[in-house]
Amino acid sequence: MRNPADARFTDLPTVRVYALDVTDEATVTRALQQAHQDFGSLDVLVNNAGYGLAGPFESATVAQIQQQFAPSLFGVFSVARAVLPILRAQKAGVVEVV
Repeated sequence: MRNPADARFTDLPTVRVYALDVTDEATVTRALQQAHQDFGSLDVLVNNAGYGLAGPFESATVAQIQQQFAPSLFGVFSVARAVLPILRAQKAGVVEVV
């Protein structure tokens, strides 16, 4: 997550929180590698990153639309692209986009 200090459930022994911004591929790679190292395998990727923008479409600027697509579409692609080689090597795992 972007700000691990905001995380809930960090007191549970099987929960780890990693700093990750889906619009920054270096943090995606780092977080996935650390999770893989910490747990020994990755079983599930729940990809639910997104950014909300409300209002009439015609009033949105190009920059606002790009800001909408960066995490909501390209971020999902980035995380999936980074985790798929790990899942393939394990011959197991699931990617869920919600």
